[in-house]
Amino acid sequence: MTTRSRRSALNPSRRRRRSNTPSGLLRRSRTVGVAVAVLLAVGAGWAASPRVHAEERVVAEVEGERITADVLDRALGPRVYKSPQQRYQLERLKLAELISEKLLQREAARRGIAVQRLIEAEVKAKVRVTDQEVAAFYQERKDSVPAPEPVAKAAFRRYLEEQKGAELTKRLVERLRSKARVQIHLAAPVGAEHLVVAGASFKGPKDAPVTIVEFSDFQCPFCAKAQAVLEQILESYPNQIKLVFRHFPLERNPQAKRAAEAAECAAQQGRFWEYHDQVFANAPQFGPDRLQAVAEALRLDLQAFSTCLDDGKATARVAEDLADGRQAGVTGTPTFFIDGRLVEGAQPFASFKKIIDLHLALLRGPRGVAER
Repeated sequence: MTTRSRRSALNPSRRRRRSNTPSGLLRRSRTVGVAVAVLLAVGAGWAASPRVHAEERVVAEVEGERITADVLDRALGPRVYKSPQQRYQLERLKLAELISEKLLQREAARRGIAVQRLIEAEVKAKVRVTDQEVAAFYQERKDSVPAPEPVAKAAFRRYLEEQKGAELTKRLVERLRSKARVQIHLAAPVGAEHLVVAGASFKGPKDAPVTIVEFSDFQCPFCAKAQAVLEQILESYPNQIKLVFRHFPLERNPQAKRAAEAAECAAQQGRFWEYHDQVFANAPQFGPDRLQAVAEALRLDLQAFSTCLDDGKATARVAEDLADGRQAGVTGTPTFFIDGRLVEGAQPFASFKKIIDLHLALLRGPRGVAER
């Protein structure tokens, strides 16, 4: 349990107030599988464009009942987005919450009861936390909990009850959604085509149905960590993924820009990916001598390699990547765009797989297919 989790578990009054409403349970039910903290992750730099007939544009339907863009905008509240992709992700999360609330409202109306009564019957009444579960939970954490045992166990019981309540709420919504006709019409931002520039190195079929654009930094340890996951993706989807590499050397990493330029010079000799792999294998410990040594180990034309580093063409390529990345809302590395959908950080394979499978399903299915 993290420090924040322990603090929350040992602050029962705060958590009890938050769990009183169905909306609160819905929000926390998503945290069982997906961190809702992204809802607060907004930055400056990209403002929402003016709404055009937002009250008429339909973003989702639940059994024919429409959710308009205006309703979604008001639910999100006024905010500034750092990119169209971030706006889309936040809209998707909030829209999922609105759909869940609609499903609960419809089920409560069908039973002739209030939504709160529905939650009490289907969630709160079914939450069971045994003394054995509390004891086991306490034993695993007692060395890091300063509170007396009775106080800690009481708080942990409430914490476990809330977690089970969130999971039961999630399952209830999933059951209701499986029986309902739910359609998503929320438009995704423009695809990744504008981020795939001529000359950018890529792996996979040129005309693959799904394109992943990676903005990376050779001196970034998280970028190095992400390489194994990317290889797993390419192995799992050999005919469906095109992986495009774009440079985004961060200012705090002094050797990253030169390494990016060196990799572009290797690309001029058709050896980008071999050079890429060797630099990442030695990251973050590399400098000018190491970059030259990698070129020698790969038996590159060293004179052409040195000329490339000095003539400014590689510098221009890296500068173009940086500019495109900033325009797309990239602020850190690694950052990925899966057919235009923003994914930040060294995520596990399962996170990529979920998005890739959804995009492939949407390509196969009819327009307006319900999202999974």
